[in-house]
Amino acid sequence: MNAWPFNSALARYIFKRLKSSRRRQPEPIADWAESWEPLLEKAGLLSAEARNEARDAAVALERSERLVCRSNADGKLRRVLVPRAAERAWFADANERHPAERQSGLAAATREAAQWPGIAEWKAWCERLAVEMEAGHFPDFVDRHEEESVWLRDLEVVNQLTSHPWPAGTLLRVASAEAAGDSKFLETRRSRLERMLKSLSDSRFQSLADLGLIEPPRRCLLHGPLRLRLHGHTFDFAAFKNPVALGEEDLLAADVVELPTSRVLSVENETTFHELARLASGELLIQTSYASSATLALLRRLPAECECTHFGDSDPAGFDILRDLRERSRRQFGSLQMGYRKGSSAPKLNHPDRRLIETLQKSSAITEAEHHELARMLTAGDKGRFEQESLPRPDAQWPFYPHPYSELRKEM
Repeated sequence: MNAWPFNSALARYIFKRLKSSRRRQPEPIADWAESWEPLLEKAGLLSAEARNEARDAAVALERSERLVCRSNADGKLRRVLVPRAAERAWFADANERHPAERQSGLAAATREAAQWPGIAEWKAWCERLAVEMEAGHFPDFVDRHEEESVWLRDLEVVNQLTSHPWPAGTLLRVASAEAAGDSKFLETRRSRLERMLKSLSDSRFQSLADLGLIEPPRRCLLHGPLRLRLHGHTFDFAAFKNPVALGEEDLLAADVVELPTSRVLSVENETTFHELARLASGELLIQTSYASSATLALLRRLPAECECTHFGDSDPAGFDILRDLRERSRRQFGSLQMGYRKGSSAPKLNHPDRRLIETLQKSSAITEAEHHELARMLTAGDKGRFEQESLPRPDAQWPFYPHPYSELRKEM
């Protein structure tokens, strides 16, 4: 929409509504129509100048056969409609493909892919998908609004994955680089690709692991006094100046896991974790966001009586990590410096943030004090100074920060 009336505020709003309606029903079954006054109100065209411009645009759009105007006896516009036959012209004016054309393109691309060599089920599976797409039925692993090139890439990767005899234990990123030319492709598209595999193989392959592909061993990054006895050898990690990464298999295989101190602090952000590790405080530090299976394995091997505390960002995601840690480790984690800290340039809460807070407020894994901090965040409408790095430099000893966050709030 490069020229008036196609770039007018009225035309832009009508096209937005058309696109929205086509997401639900790609091929129109009736003319799109709206009463004039409600249309202006929804489009925010309420001033006298905006209303006059909208009327002029409607008349011009009608002359261009993009719109039909219905008027009252006094000549005032009553209703406008976009005829079904004119819809594709609207999309062409915006240099966009009509959704029905895009869906036809996806079906054609799938028929093209059916001709590729592959496993026994490949050809029949692609042809069945193409027939379903042509009828307007799309499985949950196909986005009917995406470009054919994106869908073809996923089809090509699934074809390569199932045609290749992968040696057992092939690392995921090695297979990804070979099958997709991108070492991270399988990770970023994993959910869709696994659903495609399940559909293609009639549930014989339900995951990438069923193809013999594995992820690197899970690790836990830690620093401080911890002793492990493994295969007859004792390892004392208090002697290590830098943090150490322990694999899940070693943690599970250890005969003895000893903690000379009574306290464990998990730290969300790796930068803050390394800053605290440099202090050599004698506390056991574990770096974790949403805890890996290796981190959970270590926490479950520690003495039941040790005091566990989590130090994370104080935004909704940070509190959700704390909730997850408590629930999955089954330990009563306290929290350190996790409270709303007012800030003049704090990022605003978006809709997902607010929904997450609402979910957290219903969780029994969040304490009453933390519920209060989340309520303060909602009231303020922003995340505050939520990052761990926004706190003053830590002291050398526990609890590292001289004041609770309630006092820090007064100073900032």
